Amino acid sequence: MNKRLRKYGMPFIVLMFFPAITNAYLEPGLWSYMFHIIVASLIGVVYSLKVYWIGIKGFIRMKFKKKRKDKLICFDTSHKEAAPNQDET
Repeated sequence: MNKRLRKYGMPFIVLMFFPAITNAYLEPGLWSYMFHIIVASLIGVVYSLKVYWIGIKGFIRMKFKKKRKDKLICFDTSHKEAAPNQDET
């Protein structure tokens, strides 16, 4: 069945979607409709990026993060000498 579909079905599908001659009328309102679809799609993509930007940015950082050893910073100042008291002169 699969071989028959490839032999007879695929050429039929190709000819159905890409005919040699078409006699179609494209009315002027179609271009306005297509323009609105394109603009709405772009607005939808921009809004989706805005909503999910933090997640996308975190994913990109995680994928391209350099493997490095994190240096620990010690804020313990107990080993330093105490400053002399200014009042005792």
